[in-house]
Amino acid sequence: MRSHNLSRLFALCTFALYSQTALGLDSVDARVIVLEPTYMPTRVSFMVSVAPLSCPAGNWLSWQSADTANNKAVYGTLLAAITARKMVRIFMKDGCEVGFIHLLEHDAS
Repeated sequence: MRSHNLSRLFALCTFALYSQTALGLDSVDARVIVLEPTYMPTRVSFMVSVAPLSCPAGNWLSWQSADTANNKAVYGTLLAAITARKMVRIFMKDGCEVGFIHLLEHDAS
């Protein structure tokens, strides 16, 4: 019985670990290293110091919303992060498309 419960627990933990990316929960703590405002106010493109799993290193990350005020707010947040050399926590939506951005007070350890 105990062995069966351990097997179930292991399977559940494995599923949770590998399903994060499939569920769009891929996240990374990184520094913003390049900010591309050319396509504002409809899209913000940027690069970070650590590539998320869903977006190969060297590719641009993209934030895009139908609400241009939201795009401007995200641009301002990324600009503050790059200026203050603060880290951001980026949650990926799909591929290189960003779903959420958190500005971090301290470096992640």
